Amino acid sequence: MNEMLARSKQAPFTLVACIAHDHKVYDVALKAIGPEHIWRMKGIHLIDRTPSRIQGGPLGSRRIEVLASLKQPAPMLESLTLEGITKSDEALPQDIFALTLPRLRCFSFLDFRTMVWEASYLCNLTDLELGFQANVPLSKLLALLKKSPTLENLKISRRSHSVGTPEAHPPDRGVILLSLETLYYSGPPDPTCIDFLASLTIPSAAQVHFSFWGGEVEKMLPIIPLVTAFLGTKDPRTRPSPSRILLGCDQFPDGSVCVGLKTWFKEDSSSSRQPPFSIAWNPHNFMPIAHVPFVQQLLGSFDLRTVTHLMLESQYPDSAIYDTLKDMFRSMPVVREITLNGYGIVPLLGILETMHVVRPDPEIPDIGGQVRVAESSLFFPVFFPGLAYLTVVAAPFDRGRPGDRDWDPLLGVGNALLSLVQKRSAMGARIRTLSITECCGSEAMADSFREHVEILLHRRHRLAGA
Repeated sequence: MNEMLARSKQAPFTLVACIAHDHKVYDVALKAIGPEHIWRMKGIHLIDRTPSRIQGGPLGSRRIEVLASLKQPAPMLESLTLEGITKSDEALPQDIFALTLPRLRCFSFLDFRTMVWEASYLCNLTDLELGFQANVPLSKLLALLKKSPTLENLKISRRSHSVGTPEAHPPDRGVILLSLETLYYSGPPDPTCIDFLASLTIPSAAQVHFSFWGGEVEKMLPIIPLVTAFLGTKDPRTRPSPSRILLGCDQFPDGSVCVGLKTWFKEDSSSSRQPPFSIAWNPHNFMPIAHVPFVQQLLGSFDLRTVTHLMLESQYPDSAIYDTLKDMFRSMPVVREITLNGYGIVPLLGILETMHVVRPDPEIPDIGGQVRVAESSLFFPVFFPGLAYLTVVAAPFDRGRPGDRDWDPLLGVGNALLSLVQKRSAMGARIRTLSITECCGSEAMADSFREHVEILLHRRHRLAGA
């Protein structure tokens, strides 16, 4: 690393160093942030992920030495990342870099408890990432955001619930960030979270991503309209209308649950792109149906009638939401493509081969050439009568069916899938293309599938290490 500094000569450079375990790395970091090199540095990324409880000894003193050495002006610095550099209630030096950071645009400060909110260099930023270890002083955070009205990317992570009495906020606490392109928020669903989300005004085209942990469903329900409101619609009376959705639901063996939803819209050309909207919740409780109202309200916040591609992921079957999924399926009349991923999809395959009752919705548009049934009639189709493409990914093929005495929810995908394509073919809802990808044990059933679909795309399971 010393050779790197020597070879860089007068050229601008970026230093990325994990300073937790090596005296040599500390020495290089200290040299790089000294007066000989700091003036030409474009980026500094210092990381120390050592837990606070073991910060004693010589390495702990070296970290403090590095922190105290951040005192030289850095006129070229554009990006600054400090992760775990402050421990317990330590704060950054008030005169860090001699308060001379005229080009700083990207600031990332992670795993901290206190910071100097009024620092003069924390303005006109384009990228801001803050990772809180303790309470969030919301009024100071909002005041900080107001100093960067052209902020493009904002990421807030919290590792603890707010304690004590919530802050009192002035009436003008709202923050308008008209240049924001990406918002990411991770933390507990508590009053601080609600106040923060309610305070932001951002463009409807911005990508928004949320990850919540802990809390009861009663705390999550008020958050749903706040996060979906960021998507915006031209008519406030209408709901966002995605063209693709990915729903993930798992109920783990210990009883805990994790649910998530991602959505894409017509203007997004591919589901491989980062979705404009995503939300996940891990309630950290062991009540088997506590999350069902959350899933119901979340799905009800979207107009699903224009969804053409449905993606479902499950490693562990979540039987609590099967009725909710059936209601969701009834609201999606024009789905043409379905992707099922994971060990827990067997019950989902069972749902796709059942028949149900639907009264046609006069507001459903004629998409994909589907024939509208007379408004007054009742009909009894399989779910998704226009389904043409079905993809199954990373699911084990084996014997067994739900209801069998020896059925294991982690087994039986092959027989369940074969039953699905057989029944749909018999009912006149033949699947055109079936794609089986990385499903161990599926090769032996390939010929059986070919009898009931027009096109079979089969990719063998990749062996470990291949």
